[in-house]
Amino acid sequence: MKKIKVIFVFGIISFMFLIGCTQQESTITKSTIAINTGSGTTQNVIIENFSFTPKDIIINAGTTVTWVNKDPANHELLGGEIQSPAISTGQTYSHTFDTKGKIDYYCSIHPSMKGSITVE
Repeated sequence: MKKIKVIFVFGIISFMFLIGCTQQESTITKSTIAINTGSGTTQNVIIENFSFTPKDIIINAGTTVTWVNKDPANHELLGGEIQSPAISTGQTYSHTFDTKGKIDYYCSIHPSMKGSITVE
């Protein structure tokens, strides 16, 4: 009888752990990828904690992407057709994407900061 109780408790704990992991994975997916289905719209990317949120975005041609710097440090974006000046705290940089394809970009001041834009 004692073995059955131990197995039952272990099963419940395992089930709760799996549910928690599944919910956390969904949250991460939602915050790292944004899909924009409208053309001629704007998609914001927040620069905070030395990272881009969302990190990867999918947009339609004609969409303007605006990066908003909420970090205490300056950032410069570089990659493909993206070449921003230094973006200070509270400043923004915008670029309209008309050419289809994938652009990988990064911060030239902090190269570990990376993101991508897929234009459809």
